[in-house]
Amino acid sequence: MTTPRVSVLIPSYNCARYLPEAIESVLEQKFRDFELLIRDDGSTDGSHAVIEKYAALDRRVDFHYNPVNLGAVRNWNCCLAQARGEYIQLLCCDDALATTEALGKMQGCSMPTRRR
Repeated sequence: MTTPRVSVLIPSYNCARYLPEAIESVLEQKFRDFELLIRDDGSTDGSHAVIEKYAALDRRVDFHYNPVNLGAVRNWNCCLAQARGEYIQLLCCDDALATTEALGKMQGCSMPTRRR
């Protein structure tokens, strides 16, 4: 398995209503060298079924389900610990990437070097 350039992380809790838009905004990216890690934190609203549908359609979608709610920060940290990409993009479960070129533009930018 090759290492992706970008890891997109979606920590999720009870976001079944919003997840399709968030997930599709990632899968529709023109930049294709990414993994999409979704860690559901014990949702009770059908999020599990929504995420499984996308995971079955695209091998870049990596889904983990916490049977017990860990809380937002611990869930985010677990998601981050699984990331393999050189760059990390956190995406809240009720958000979406602004354009189909967002990941390509983000990973193409480099941080300026500190001046001494």
